[in-house]
Amino acid sequence: MKKILYSVFALAMATFTLTSCEDVPMPYDDPNSSEGGSGGGGTVVVEPTGQGTVDDPYNVAAAINIVSALEGTTDASVKTDPIYVKGIITSISQVETSQYGNANYYISDDVNGTNKIYIFQSYYLGNKKFTSTDQIKEGDEVVVYGPFYNYQGNTPETVGKGSSYIYSLNGQTAGSDTPTDGLLNQDFSTSLGNFTSHSTSGSLTWYNDYKTAMITGYKDYDGDGMKENKAAVTYLVSPSVDLSTVKEAYVAINHAINYEKGDINANNSIVISKDYNGDVSKATWEQLNYDTDGLGSSWTFKDKTVAIPASYIGSKVVIALRHTCTDAASSTWEVASLAVKEGQPETGESGGSTGDTSTPNGDFETWVNNAPNNWTTSSTAGNATLSQSTDAHGGNYSVKVGGTSSANKRLGYKEIELKAGEYTMKFYVKAATSNGGSVRPGYVPVTDGKVGSYVYGNYVNDITNSEWIEVIHTFTLTADGTYSVVIMNSKKPGADVLIDDFTLTSGSTVIIK
Repeated sequence: MKKILYSVFALAMATFTLTSCEDVPMPYDDPNSSEGGSGGGGTVVVEPTGQGTVDDPYNVAAAINIVSALEGTTDASVKTDPIYVKGIITSISQVETSQYGNANYYISDDVNGTNKIYIFQSYYLGNKKFTSTDQIKEGDEVVVYGPFYNYQGNTPETVGKGSSYIYSLNGQTAGSDTPTDGLLNQDFSTSLGNFTSHSTSGSLTWYNDYKTAMITGYKDYDGDGMKENKAAVTYLVSPSVDLSTVKEAYVAINHAINYEKGDINANNSIVISKDYNGDVSKATWEQLNYDTDGLGSSWTFKDKTVAIPASYIGSKVVIALRHTCTDAASSTWEVASLAVKEGQPETGESGGSTGDTSTPNGDFETWVNNAPNNWTTSSTAGNATLSQSTDAHGGNYSVKVGGTSSANKRLGYKEIELKAGEYTMKFYVKAATSNGGSVRPGYVPVTDGKVGSYVYGNYVNDITNSEWIEVIHTFTLTADGTYSVVIMNSKKPGADVLIDDFTLTSGSTVIIK
């Protein structure tokens, strides 16, 4: 009878294995039994140590205590906040490189693997996918960062599907906290880098999506098919930034904020601390207010800068993005990049203005808070990332219009009232790089803040970075109304272009110069 039962059990296990379609197999043996691992020696008692921070990671013993105290479950939402855990790799179950790029292995406080915790479906150094099976080996010392949960009440492990990654491998990090351009320079297009998510209230976390660091409190949380708001205060905290050798510094951020119904700076805050020790609730934070022009109600990404106060110069600091939302309202905040750079913001302290803001600014000589004055639309007409360039057709500056091969991007003048009649646009264009460029002039009617159908002229193709090209486009409006004149940066090739010396005229009347 035992043989029959064993055969039935073996068949069932084989069937389960063949029909499973998860990322990788999942061996759920007891990680803290005396069997398994690479050693097999006697029991070694290790005292729990650490704070779970990047500077003081938990050892495995401490992590096991914390995770084992959680409810035993298969629900990965019942988890710790992301924590740092240090240990030695004692055995490797699998390193998958063909599709998912994650690995399964055990870490312990000692080479015998007496106490061990399971690192499940975790990414490689720098939150990158594994590309080779020999990138880790038994005996490697790692610091793993991510959330953990108590699987079935007997297996403390990381949440799967790339929710964790190796922060350091044998003392080496990915190096994103040692940038070549500035004191800190983090691009969020593929990961959160060495930034970490922490909350003082609620259960929201920052995550990587749409090639940004992103957070929102407006989702379908109860599974009824309808989105609802959820209250939370959540921080995205940078690695330490050393300001001891600089006299001035500032924060530069490229981001978009939508659906904000309250105070943009209060609910989507850039904050700084010089006493942060891993616990955001105990740190002293100062809010750095940035210019909010163009933010709060669109997906248009804006470059903003803000000076770091003198009281922080000479210290080691951390910068954090603090998102606050309530059960009544929440914004969605997407951050493409964040940097800390030496000196003052390029447009003056705290991102101030240059030039005469009363001018129409067709020559792009007037910049306010890192944006060309009057070239920010309240609608979605202007959706390109804009930056100042000293490569000018006339004067000191032109505007660089960011491009991408995935979508057309537009430089748009602020919405203005125009009468029916004939108009002429004239401007100069040049490619910002050797990749060349293509633009298309046009306009769009705007009604109650919403754009209508875009009306374009001919494409101007084969734009080079060696000379400025004059573009003239004449069009006719058939009705009085609110309009935005635009220049489309075509997604083919989707490269950055420079625009300068723009004019809009109607007969002898100059509207923009």
